[in-house]
Amino acid sequence: DLNINLCRDKKFCLPIKTSEKGDNTYILNKEKLFLENSNLKVDKSNVLLNGDVDFQGNFALNFKGNNFSVVNLMEILDTQVVENNLEDYFAYFKDINGNFDFDIDINNENIGGSVKLNNLAFKLIPLENLPILLTGGDVKFDNDKITLKNFKGYYNGKKDNKMDFEGTVKDYLKSVDIDLIGNAAVTNDFAQNYLSKLASY
Repeated sequence: DLNINLCRDKKFCLPIKTSEKGDNTYILNKEKLFLENSNLKVDKSNVLLNGDVDFQGNFALNFKGNNFSVVNLMEILDTQVVENNLEDYFAYFKDINGNFDFDIDINNENIGGSVKLNNLAFKLIPLENLPILLTGGDVKFDNDKITLKNFKGYYNGKKDNKMDFEGTVKDYLKSVDIDLIGNAAVTNDFAQNYLSKLASY
């Protein structure tokens, strides 16, 4: 069994552990550690892990998960276990919640995979804490670029307030270059409850 606490500044720790049953983890010829359908538990989310790691630091791993918590993902990013430059962008959002499915391959040189968003709820701070619910979306990514497609949802809890977007995020581990194209129904609800407040400043 493996038990890890992933911590940042000793103020927050995210527990990660393997399950006691169903794992197939072994060392072959004293050279490589193989993992076959090893079940990792990240706080309350589960991840299926396959791959191998040798004792010279080479690795090739596949991670799969269903209904993984967006909150757990943000906690992992916050630890900077994977160096990123996303903290400034997260400052525009609050009360984030939701879940997604994913299939990710990573080795010494490359990372890539796909993500299917099941749902994502958040409040957009620059627009008077506008509540937004995304009901689906598809993500593909590699070392250099994230591609977003089929993102749909609505705002302020009303399905008539439809919105959708797609786009790309380049250089996401460093400078972050975002290019998004979106459509939204600008209803009386938005004009009265949000736009009018912004205009009064």
